[in-house]
Amino acid sequence: MSSTPIPTSLFWVALAFLVALALQFTTRRHVLAAYWLLVVAVGTFGTMVVDVIHVVLGIPYVVSAVAFGIALLLILWASNAVERSLSIYTVQTPRREVFYWATVLATFGVGYFNSAVLFTVLFTVPGLTYFAFGLNEVAASWMAYILTRPMGASFADWFDKPVATGGLGYCTPAVAAALTLAVGGRFFIFACATGGSALLRLWLNRSVSRFNLATPPVPV
Repeated sequence: MSSTPIPTSLFWVALAFLVALALQFTTRRHVLAAYWLLVVAVGTFGTMVVDVIHVVLGIPYVVSAVAFGIALLLILWASNAVERSLSIYTVQTPRREVFYWATVLATFGVGYFNSAVLFTVLFTVPGLTYFAFGLNEVAASWMAYILTRPMGASFADWFDKPVATGGLGYCTPAVAAALTLAVGGRFFIFACATGGSALLRLWLNRSVSRFNLATPPVPV
């Protein structure tokens, strides 16, 4: 085990994750602000947990990736066994939502440039097999979703890790700021294209059941 202490920031991120989780599960309607807040919290918390497992506990990434991969398969198996479906269109009850977020969280334990290329290639496989060979749409969607995590993490690591270790040497805050601006820019462009009012209704709409995660309210 490494002598590196657990960073204090992990506790604050864990607290933010729990708050976001509680907010999502206590809202009666589908609120995009709450949903995406939890998505961001899950991503941040999951990434930090994996890093702590490696840096503090000294467990190789490949070992933790295999462990999380097994956990992911078990969650999907349990979800299908209990709910008889893995489709995101069936996430309409609290129990199914628990399975949904457990699956999302587990994906953050699966994942520099070489790995980014590998996962990018793998990311195209579900879509190609869906259109070319008729792969089941539920299987294709979950495969693509799961692969977005290691693919995105690999590109982020490639940008922020030191040149000496195969990265481009940009600092983590700079990479995080760039990604935040990219996401914010998407909403800004959407707001400009719709005059702003549609985005506000989409973001704060409370007329749709919060369990209808797969079909958020569409601006009219």
